[in-house]
Amino acid sequence: MKKKISLIIFFLLFLLTWSTSSGLAQTNLGQYEDEAPLQSWNNFGLTTAASLALGISKIVLPLNNSISLSNPSLLVKLANLTFTLNGSFLHTSLHRYGLVNTGVLLTQENVTNNISALDYGGVSFKIKAWTIGISIGLLEYYDRPGVDLQKDYQGRIYYKLNYNQQGLLRNFNLALARPLSRHLLVGLGFNLVQGNWQRRVKEEWLISQIIIQDNRQEDYRGFYLNGGLTFLFNDHLWASLAFRTPFKKKATAESQLSYRASLFQTNITISAQANNFYQQPLVLGTGFYWEFNSPGRLLAELTYFRWSDYQAHFFEENLGRNFKDTIQLSMGLEYPITSQLFGVSTEFPLRLGSFFDPQPTKSEKTAYLGITLGTGVHWSHFHLDLGLAIAKEISNESGLHLGKLGVTISYNY
Repeated sequence: MKKKISLIIFFLLFLLTWSTSSGLAQTNLGQYEDEAPLQSWNNFGLTTAASLALGISKIVLPLNNSISLSNPSLLVKLANLTFTLNGSFLHTSLHRYGLVNTGVLLTQENVTNNISALDYGGVSFKIKAWTIGISIGLLEYYDRPGVDLQKDYQGRIYYKLNYNQQGLLRNFNLALARPLSRHLLVGLGFNLVQGNWQRRVKEEWLISQIIIQDNRQEDYRGFYLNGGLTFLFNDHLWASLAFRTPFKKKATAESQLSYRASLFQTNITISAQANNFYQQPLVLGTGFYWEFNSPGRLLAELTYFRWSDYQAHFFEENLGRNFKDTIQLSMGLEYPITSQLFGVSTEFPLRLGSFFDPQPTKSEKTAYLGITLGTGVHWSHFHLDLGLAIAKEISNESGLHLGKLGVTISYNY
């Protein structure tokens, strides 16, 4: 009986220690807080292969109907009917996250995470003066490299630790666009977001038959508007403005912390439910497009994220993030070459770009500087595009890096 009481006291002390260390880690993780998306906090719209190759541009050039997620006014400049599918491969490196390099587990080098997905599908069509876009896309991933640790003594395993986190955020978009005059295009998008997040930690002492588990999960939902204006100075020069309204990413959350000691027939479980939320920032973007020495194209974009308004409310606790506003910069250059392929006139666009992407965390100054490139094969109705982005973290000793490869298939009629 005394042993059982001692185990319960040990478990209560563990709860106090675990919650304290977890809270401290959550406010000092830098870029990769538990709720942080992979790659970057600064997400506006979705980059398909061609926009990825042009400095992750998303505001001034309607390369396909994914433009509806950032600047729907440019849907007007697409063909009467378009279909687009995009797939991507994302490679990221991380240093401090979850239990890793936060005082529990230490690594000598950064760890990497790879994700491949069919991340966008959309259609657009014209009805009289209106252009309508409908799409579904994967906006964010919350996966982390897993941990599977074992300790042994004289060839016998006596301790195991398993850590796993995964999740994603889907976006459902309906966009409307039309010209107001020869020189002004306008568009508005309606967006529903839905997704999930879960984190599981399991510690096991095999000899004493003690297992401690900490499982948390969230189901996301939310709604926001996005829109844009495009000013056409002529057929070769225009400028755009775009926005995304701030919104709450709401979450129905569950938590379960359990302690089981089989030898002493002790089983303790603490469960909780909560309504969490994450206040997403206002986004404003602008850019210009210039077609020079036809058919060369140059574009530049600036996107502002009001991260100082960000809030994270997790199980009745306001997590102190203390973010700063950020400005993302993008530039791209495209030069198409026309030739014959299988006896058919074919366009081969050559694309090059760069971007600067500062992260909102104040505790750890982080920014990515990247270069992008890509090409494609364009027939009159069928387009195949490839894009690659490579970036490295600057102004931080962690030396994180990321890479993304995109492949897009489009049909235009």
